[in-house]
Amino acid sequence: MRHQVHGKDSKEAPHHGAQRQELNELLVTLQEQAKLQFEPENEKHEQLLRSLWNTAFPGEEFELKSPKWTDIGFQGRDPTTDLRGAGLMGLRHLQLYFCEGMLPHDCPPGFPLALASINVTGFLQSYFHLNLVMVPGLESKSTQPTLESFLSACNSQPATLQVLHDRLLLHLAGEWRRLLLRKPLATLLDFSPLLQSTFAHAHGVLSRARAPWDMLDVAKALSGRRAPKRQQPRSLAVTLVMMVCTHLGCSQCCTPPHRVHPGRG
Repeated sequence: MRHQVHGKDSKEAPHHGAQRQELNELLVTLQEQAKLQFEPENEKHEQLLRSLWNTAFPGEEFELKSPKWTDIGFQGRDPTTDLRGAGLMGLRHLQLYFCEGMLPHDCPPGFPLALASINVTGFLQSYFHLNLVMVPGLESKSTQPTLESFLSACNSQPATLQVLHDRLLLHLAGEWRRLLLRKPLATLLDFSPLLQSTFAHAHGVLSRARAPWDMLDVAKALSGRRAPKRQQPRSLAVTLVMMVCTHLGCSQCCTPPHRVHPGRG
């Protein structure tokens, strides 16, 4: 069953109904984008991988399958196997983030950039009802008001989803850095709890953000440890445990589809 944006009153003003229809159409578009899978035979898809490779390994000949992919956080020599959950959107988010140099110069050692980025995209897809992504332990998704705020932000600022991804990834890198200060010999076995706490942090920030979202405030809160002022009390918490099994590095410094429904007041 698709999720929809619902109005609070069946007799709402026509312009409100038109706005909700616009948000529903945007949600469907985002859901369709989230479903797209990476296709090796698609030249545009491969170009995203080439761009990522050229930034990570300048001067080296591109290889679709290579052990060097693990240097930037993929789990094996074939990066496409890690994209099965978050799909093409996961690759786009990672490619833009990495190629635009979003990570701080002091990227913490051993930070699994690609795996972290793909997990963040998968979380956002599931949280905002864009795709059925397997996120073990996920008990809470965006509420109706939060979903409407997200869609409204996307409507006015098309890069909203990328911004949310980038800021959460910065937060996750910071959590990894703080972990290394406490536990210098931390391994990827310690990474899953950081994903759990990061996504719980995201839920707290997004569910408390005032509508309409001030993206500067939301972005600042997501990348740090402070949540924006509360819009209304929330008691939900996200509990996530993402499986991390393979040694990765960061040597380069690094619901079925939902819709927004009118409420029934």
